[in-house]
Amino acid sequence: MHRFVANQLEDNYFILAKDDVKKIKQVLRLRDQTQIICIYNGEHYLTTLEVQAPQKYLFKLIKKLEQNHESTIKVRLIAGLIRNAKWDYLLQKATELGINEIIPLIL
Repeated sequence: MHRFVANQLEDNYFILAKDDVKKIKQVLRLRDQTQIICIYNGEHYLTTLEVQAPQKYLFKLIKKLEQNHESTIKVRLIAGLIRNAKWDYLLQKATELGINEIIPLIL
């Protein structure tokens, strides 16, 4: 199921960024009444796509989804120190992968 980050919630309808709506319309070619997940304020919501007009796509809130995305497995990364730019990149990617603990190693 497709997931998109919503900018606002107004009258049980989510508002998505123009780029996301364009992707839904032209790239994914999702049709009326297709269900997608909208992420709003860190919470996941099941929504239905409602096509009102060729340029008007609405995302109606159906229900809040109770999901736990945290892994029960704790991952620890022990990495040797490297140059600043590469260390920053390593920290960024490790965080994106969900590493729980990063330990710098000095030899």
